[in-house]
Amino acid sequence: MILYEKLKNKYGDNLKEKLSERLYHKMAAKKSFYLHNIVKCGVDLDELGYTFEDYLEDFRHQADKYAEKRTLFNILKKGYAPGGYSSSTFQEYLRKGFNSNSQIVRGEDREEILDVLDIDCDLARYNLRCEVYRRHIELYGAKEDLERFQEDFSIKQSILWEKRKEEWHLAFDGLLADYIKNSR
Repeated sequence: MILYEKLKNKYGDNLKEKLSERLYHKMAAKKSFYLHNIVKCGVDLDELGYTFEDYLEDFRHQADKYAEKRTLFNILKKGYAPGGYSSSTFQEYLRKGFNSNSQIVRGEDREEILDVLDIDCDLARYNLRCEVYRRHIELYGAKEDLERFQEDFSIKQSILWEKRKEEWHLAFDGLLADYIKNSR
């Protein structure tokens, strides 16, 4: 297990003192446990050099229960159990996959959710520029690029011609729009 080796390298003989007795023995015996338990013991996974790829290798059987593995990893790195983070709706999206048009980032959990979201959305890859508004975002670019983006993220809104700017655009709200706003 990569995690165990990195912990042994960092803490050496003090590893048993750093972790709880029970967790230390589970880890040494390669028994099942969630990564967030290590974080609760005060281990910073970034400082440890423990990566998402390491996580997938060590915890594939747990990660495969979720469609949104990178977001799950971010939650675990904060010391939370996957089932105890945010609303039951958000937990369902973790398991089944995010819907770009959904409104799950509203209300009191908004900052908490945006803090852990990890969606592979690079607007430069689509050659699009973004304008951010209070309730939505608008993407501008070539119609073909907008269509590719719309298809890749299952955006339900239509691509329209903007007369004043003489350009094609796609205006939408929802989870993906909130993520893009937050990552700017």
